[in-house]
Amino acid sequence: MRPSDAGHAAAPRSTVPVAAIAAATDYGTAVHKVFEQVEWLGQDLVLSGLEYAVADVRACLEIPEVAALFRAEDPRDEALRELPIEFTDAGEWWSGVIDRLVLRRDASGDVREALIIDFKTDQVPDADALRERHAGQLAAYRRAVATALKLSLEKIRTVLVSTRLRCVVTV
Repeated sequence: MRPSDAGHAAAPRSTVPVAAIAAATDYGTAVHKVFEQVEWLGQDLVLSGLEYAVADVRACLEIPEVAALFRAEDPRDEALRELPIEFTDAGEWWSGVIDRLVLRRDASGDVREALIIDFKTDQVPDADALRERHAGQLAAYRRAVATALKLSLEKIRTVLVSTRLRCVVTV
């Protein structure tokens, strides 16, 4: 199972042209490649990639609530990017990639909070539609991180960054 498929009913046969699906996939991949270059925001942020993807990522990073996700609160904070995960849950094998996992550590170095950030390029009308579409995926990531880090679910936050809506959506 892939976390990105979690919570989705079997999709009816698509009427969207294959070329449009391929273009949307290429766009999403290009945006992810730009976002993964950012460990923490700094004064001289150099981004490379397809021009439109760099422009969209820069536009998102200018939004204060998005930029806050890319700022370390403490020198002990850690940002893991494009983190592959595999785990079992309720007898099912899951495999996926967490776009950005921020670990906030306490003075002793223990993880006190985890923040799972997933980048979305979906063409959706609003934040509710995006949240509904991806809640299952973020819940699966949350369970995986809780198990791996031995954290309670209450210490793990999940958010989506929408390039279309230019906002952060809490899930």
